Amino acid sequence: GDVLVKAIRERIVDLVCQHRVELVWYYDSLDVKRTGRVSVRQWGQGLDYVLQLTLPWDAVCDLVVEPELRDGGEIFYIRFLERHKIDVGDIEWGQDIINLVNRKIFEKCKNSQAAFEFFDRDGDGTITCREFASALATLDIGLNDKQIYEYMRSVDSNMDNNVSLVEFQERFDVVFNGGSSDDDWARRVVCEIGTKFLTETSMELSELFHKFDLDSSGTLSMDELFAAIRELGYSFTPEEELRLVKFIDLDNSGVVDYDEFINAFAVVDNSSDKSWQDNILQQINGALYVNKNHLMRLCSVFDSRESGVIPEDDFRVGLITLNELISSPLTELQINILLENLPKNDNGDIRYPEFLDSLRIVQVD
Repeated sequence: GDVLVKAIRERIVDLVCQHRVELVWYYDSLDVKRTGRVSVRQWGQGLDYVLQLTLPWDAVCDLVVEPELRDGGEIFYIRFLERHKIDVGDIEWGQDIINLVNRKIFEKCKNSQAAFEFFDRDGDGTITCREFASALATLDIGLNDKQIYEYMRSVDSNMDNNVSLVEFQERFDVVFNGGSSDDDWARRVVCEIGTKFLTETSMELSELFHKFDLDSSGTLSMDELFAAIRELGYSFTPEEELRLVKFIDLDNSGVVDYDEFINAFAVVDNSSDKSWQDNILQQINGALYVNKNHLMRLCSVFDSRESGVIPEDDFRVGLITLNELISSPLTELQINILLENLPKNDNGDIRYPEFLDSLRIVQVD
């Protein structure tokens, strides 16, 4: 009995994690007053419809929904769906995707008004879901169709299927993620410099870093950093330069490394609701988790010596093959960023068992 109950619970949790975004969409359509709750009956109907799994959901509810997630005959569905997630261990690649998506939108839309006009294709003062999705697709921002829809939902805060100018400005008035000190002057100047780096050049931040790193040391010395900044028309006293370095140089090493440079000038979402980011990353992780056995078999074909490593190009082929099997394929941008962050040996070959074994479902505290 206990073994069967545990097996049922684990299977449902597994399926819910794989289909979390679709379940959010289903329950959102029922939750017209935006309470974050649905009835137990509606909760069961959603699982039945999305998971294509017919069970006595009233009874199953007691097995999989903790008491703190229930209020009488209702369930806090967002909290239920976020109770577990698909984790990728120590591989930190998700934020790179989000940062690049934000930056691509920012580059195209230099200010809120210009951005709104870009998306408002028919000029009627509102942006429909269709207009928004169509415009985002032309930007090649690194999201697939399902993920673009998820982003659209987050921007349309009042769920009326349109985006007003106010809603749009609240989301796209982006900020720059600077250092950790309380130096307001340094923060303001870094924001200005970051804006110029992003708007007055056609290069990615990573390309800019390597361009400025004249001695290929992997870090920017003060001379290299301020030579680049002077190209933008800035001139600082030695004391001001020290204040700026202190602001950006988080580990106080006296130089600016790659991560510090990227973090200082990253475009971030200015909205308090970051659920779209997590939902998109869970879509990607879910596709990898569901198909990790398939990926393992593909990698084993490439790894004829059973060494546990394969070249990056072979793993790319595996991911492209996987895209043909899933409804929410990984974009080229997502594949590139994933490959950059996978565990590798000294030759740059990917340690694929380590990555695939790291894909697992974990409970969120």
